[in-house]
Order: sequence, then C-alpha cells, then structure tokens
Amino acid sequence: QYLLESALLQFIEPYVDGLNVSKLKAGILQGNIDLQNIKVKRDVLSAAGVEGLVVDRGTIGAVRLRVPWHSLYTGKISVEVEDVDLHVEHVTVDQSDEELVAKMRKAKAAAVELRAEQQRQMEEHRREALAAIQAGAAPGEGFAAKVVRTFINNLSVRVSDVEVSFASDTLGLGCRAGLPDLAVVSEDGSGGARSSQVFRQFIRQGSSDLCKMVRVRDFYVMCGTEYIVFPSTSTVSLAHEPVENFARLHVHWGCDRVVLTKSQVRAVVTAQKVISREQARLRALLVAPRDEASIIATIEASAVEYGNLYLEKLQEGESDQPARLQLLEDALPVAFLAEQRRLSEGTVEAARIEAPAGDQANCKFGAMLCGMAPDCGCRTR
Repeated sequence: QYLLESALLQFIEPYVDGLNVSKLKAGILQGNIDLQNIKVKRDVLSAAGVEGLVVDRGTIGAVRLRVPWHSLYTGKISVEVEDVDLHVEHVTVDQSDEELVAKMRKAKAAAVELRAEQQRQMEEHRREALAAIQAGAAPGEGFAAKVVRTFINNLSVRVSDVEVSFASDTLGLGCRAGLPDLAVVSEDGSGGARSSQVFRQFIRQGSSDLCKMVRVRDFYVMCGTEYIVFPSTSTVSLAHEPVENFARLHVHWGCDRVVLTKSQVRAVVTAQKVISREQARLRALLVAPRDEASIIATIEASAVEYGNLYLEKLQEGESDQPARLQLLEDALPVAFLAEQRRLSEGTVEAARIEAPAGDQANCKFGAMLCGMAPDCGCRTR
C-alpha cells in the first residue's frame, strides 16, 4: 500500500490538478481507487523541458484502480482510464529574454527536484526490499521474479476514448489522434477466442508462462479533416517461459490504409522545423551552444563536477563558482542533475548523522546542515 501511494503521489500528482489526496489515500487502503475529472496542468510540457507548447485543454474523465490486498498473489488487479482529452497548442513567445530565461530555469528546477524526489523514493524502496531479503522475508532465490510475473499476469488495463490534438494558428496546422479502446489482458493459454492462430502455438495450457496481449481498436490519425492512418485494430502478444528462458512476440498490424498527401507532408515538416528552431533559440538563451556541446561531450565528468559544486553549496551556504554551477545546471539533463543532487544530499545527511547532535530544531541553517555550516553555533567546530 505504501509503495502504491508513493508511486501515485510522486509520478502523477505533480502533473495534474484536482487530485484529492485524502480520497486517494482512503481508496488505496480499501483497494478501490476511483478518481474523477482530473485536469492535466497547462505547463506540464514546460516541466518536461518542451518550450513553446502548452496543454490548452487536458482532462481525464475517470481513473479506476482495483487492488485485492487480501489476495494480492491470486486476485485480479485492474486499471481503467476513461475519457482522456489532451489539446496541445503551439504558442508564440511574447516575453523578454530575461523573463524567458527565468521561466525556463524555474521549470527546470522544478523538474530536477521532482526527479530527485522520485529517485529518493526508489532508492528507499530498494533498500527496504534488500533488507527484507537479507532478513529472510523472501523464501528462496527467484521469489521476487515470480511475484512480479504473477502480478503482471493478474493485471488487466483498459483505456478508452482517448483523443490527443495539436493546433497552431501560426503554422496553420491541426492534427489529432484517437484511441477509442486499448486493452491489456492475459492470454487464456487454451487457444480461446482472444488468442491469434499464430500465437496459440507459443502458449502451453497449464504452464507458468507470462502471456499478455495488448489490443488496440480503431486507432486513427487525422490531419485537418482527412485521415492519415485510417481506423485500425492491432494486437501485440507476448509469451515468456522463464524455465526455458525464451520469449515469443507476435505483432498483428491491422491497418490497411495510410495516406499522406504532399500538402500534409509539407505542413508537418514545416511545423517540425519551426518548432525545432524556436526551441533551439530558447535553449541558446539559457546556455551558449558551444558551452553546452563542451559539457555534453564530457557529460559524466561534468555531472561529477556539478555534484561537487552543489555539495559545496549545501555545506557552505554558497558556491565559490556560482557562474559555473549555474552553467552546469543550465546545460546538463534533468536526470544527471537530480542524481548528483541526491548523492550530495546523501553525503550531507551522512555527515550530519555522524556529527555531534546540535540544537537542530532552532538552528538557522536547518536540520540538514545543523552542526556542519561554518557559522553554525550549535557545536564547537
């Protein structure tokens, strides 16, 4: 229950509005989560590092999750998502360069902190799982893999009525894609109606195979009022036999018509070029292309350098090289920044635990840096 709550709060809540946390927690305890009318945040793409695009309209009608806590190993777990409507718009920039830089840095800082928190949670869960195994909670080698395989086999997913659209008045382009129905189900292993004729030979009745099928019905893509991909139904089937260590994959692509006119191709290519140029211009405001190329060329060493500077900032209250620290923050990818921040914070926390206890509750430097900052008076340095 704790893992599920952490996952939902860390990987969903930051990107949506209208998520009732108290209702969510109550639903997790009951194994019956029912969320209605969730709104996707307008700036969710900016948080992901994509500038110039906003979610003008983003709603999720319903999310339902059923988890049988009392029979987790044998019970059926189901996830249902309904009525997803995402309308993305390309917007022109009407802010000064200084405002844009401040906005991009703020969005990236939020993304880094979010990623770092997700990494902290995953690391904590990994330590808890390792401790449980060392304590003998897991009966025998391969137990975790069996649990995961059973969980996946018992899991079913249903997504219905999804529509994603993109529009740009500047580019004169409008596209949309629809997914009326997507289902992830377990193959019955007996050659039933759900199994394709080709795939049945890969599934042995009564075996411990992992057998899942993803079925997509009536998926389509339109540009303007014309279809590019006509409504089609496709399936992807996967079987895995751990004992014999093999996997079988069968893909059935049911679309028989894909049509692209020259005008549609030109419109899409033009839009892609314009958006790419705009994103490159915004990126250049944040960090000079030559500096970024140099940092990315030695990305591992640059990440370690950032970690050292960030650790110095945590310990001393500021960095001796603030300009270099800012440049690295602007140039390095979110994942690298988050990892180095997490490691630096872990170093500080370990030193804090080892240091003599101070008056952490009242320390002006806060509990994390109490006893470590140069001017901290909570202990004799």
